[in-house]
Amino acid sequence: MFFIKYSGALIYDLIIVSILFFAYTSALLLFTHGQAIPPATRWYQLSLFSIAFVYYYGSIRCGGQTVGMKAWRFKLTTESGKKLSRQQIIARFFYFIPATLIAPFCLKGSYVLLHQWTQTRFKKV
Repeated sequence: MFFIKYSGALIYDLIIVSILFFAYTSALLLFTHGQAIPPATRWYQLSLFSIAFVYYYGSIRCGGQTVGMKAWRFKLTTESGKKLSRQQIIARFFYFIPATLIAPFCLKGSYVLLHQWTQTRFKKV
């Protein structure tokens, strides 16, 4: 059952990050007078990555949950129930893709691996 909530929260957050990407790109198009940003532009890719990172880091640092987590009523805490440290938030962000790729081979959910690797857990709100 929790896998459904976790997946729902990820989808909500993916929608929000996509909207942030579209808004940022629209603002850039205003400055370039409608000229398309060339594909594979490193500064543009880095800026999109930064937007996703700032959204996740800011959400978890300020309230322990993203908008998707808030909608599904759970939050991230340390194993002792405290607020996550900067290192734990950064580790969860960067370990997300490796955990998603490795989890099927371990027969676990990606969030279980993230909890083990970063000493965090989800808490019902």
